[in-house]
Formats: sequence, structure tokens, C-alpha cells
Amino acid sequence: MGNEILIVKLNELEEKIGRLYSRIQRCEFVGHEEIRSVLALQKAECAEGEQLLRNRLKFSKAQTTERLSKAYEKVVEVIGGLRGSPLEGRKEVTQGGGEVLGDKTEMPCPEQAAEGRSELQAAAASATENRPFAAIGTPGAQRKSSLADTVEEKILIAEYSLDFAMQAADQALLAALEAIDAQMTLEEREEV
Repeated sequence: MGNEILIVKLNELEEKIGRLYSRIQRCEFVGHEEIRSVLALQKAECAEGEQLLRNRLKFSKAQTTERLSKAYEKVVEVIGGLRGSPLEGRKEVTQGGGEVLGDKTEMPCPEQAAEGRSELQAAAASATENRPFAAIGTPGAQRKSSLADTVEEKILIAEYSLDFAMQAADQALLAALEAIDAQMTLEEREEV
């Protein structure tokens, strides 16, 4: 059963990567208004995808997803800070993308993004490590149940990892479109 789910997720990921490639390639041949239109559509798709993933993580009954959810939220926050987009609950975002917290400015940096990704990877990797197999000497049925639970967790982690990869592809496309929009805006200002 797990393989079928993962194959479906891999196909979805492949479709997203194909869309990312074709949209970026198409941007070479369209005007600024078209870029802004595609950018608005991508922002809406990213927001919808993030909300769906958050809901799946939030309402999952598996213990593993709580740790994955916390790590995912941190990654989303760091990426949002790097892109300079305000997140829910922020009071103010400085021009450089940092968050003003009282009289202190916190600037996101690539190291924080890497730290967030590392936490997500660590949460996924350690989820099954924290569930040891049944102790030696327990009945075989209990050991099989423990092994089945571990296999199920690993499939769940693989499934969410593919979901995170799809979100990353969507965010990469959004970042690329924002860069193209900024470049076109700069070129238009220089022409005036």
C-alpha cells in the first residue's frame, strides 16, 4: 500500500517540477503584466498548498507529524523572512527582510534557513529512532506489530517529505517569479 502512495506523490512532484520549468521558460516571452498575473496565481497556489499541508499535519493522528509540523513551520517562517514577506503575527518587517522585535531587529540569514531544513530532516529521521522495537523476549505478535508501526511511520515520513518537496518547488517558482518581476520593474524604471 505504501508504495502506491509514494508513486502517486512522486508523480505529483514530477508534475510540479515540469510546471516550474515551463512557467519560468515561458516568462522569457511575455510582458510584465503577464508576469504579474502568473505571480498572483502562484502566490494563491502556494498559500493554498501551505494551508492544506498544515491542516494535514495538524489533524494527523500520528505522533511523528507533530515534530514534522513544528519543523515545517520553522522552515516556512525562515523562508518567508528571507523573501521579505510578512508572516502572520509579525508586527513589522524591515526593508532588509528582518523582523523588528521591540527595539531589536532579527535578520534571517541562509544559516537559519539551513538550520530550519536540518531540523525538518532531523525530525523526520529521528521519528522512527524514538520508537524502539519490542524488547527481546516479547511475543512474536508484539514484535510484528512494532515493526509494522515502524514501517507505517517510515512511509508516512516519506509521504510528508514528498509533500515538503512539492511545497519547495512551489516556493522556488514563486521566488523566481518575484525575481523576474523585480528585474522587469527595475528595467522599466531605468527606461524612464
